[in-house]
Amino acid sequence: MNTALAQWIAGQCEEALQNCLEAVVIQDDFLNRLNFAHALIRTGRHQKACTYLESFMKALKPDTQKAVVASDRAHVPGYMLWVLADPNAPLPVLAARLRAVRGQEREAQELNAASGQEISQLLQDVVTYVENNEGVCSDFMRVPSTRKDLNRLAETLPLRRNDGK
Repeated sequence: MNTALAQWIAGQCEEALQNCLEAVVIQDDFLNRLNFAHALIRTGRHQKACTYLESFMKALKPDTQKAVVASDRAHVPGYMLWVLADPNAPLPVLAARLRAVRGQEREAQELNAASGQEISQLLQDVVTYVENNEGVCSDFMRVPSTRKDLNRLAETLPLRRNDGK
């Protein structure tokens, strides 16, 4: 993985993708799967990343968020990647995923009511939180394009309405 991280930072995303795929073939574990999903995102294969994340992670929607977060903190880094893989997801789904990254259990009613402005602030809080804490999420933040994509999403979220428009 260190090779892939260095390749991402150097902008060699296709090479990193290949290294991450080889890592999954050699040792198919959660971390290698996350790295491969990140590589798919970094190479612009967002739909493939979503499909891949769905293959090994629990779906997280407003009506399941509280139970999933309460029972499974191990998948937190994957939910951050899912935000990157599917930035156009409905606002309540983005809210559910971002709250999961922070380990915050929320009721569906609160997640369903979240505005683009609120989710933008939450995303900025998540970025700050991740940058200041060691772990898999902070490793992903070392890739400049990951931080750039999250910041760009934070800028556009206030423009989105919670009615899908």
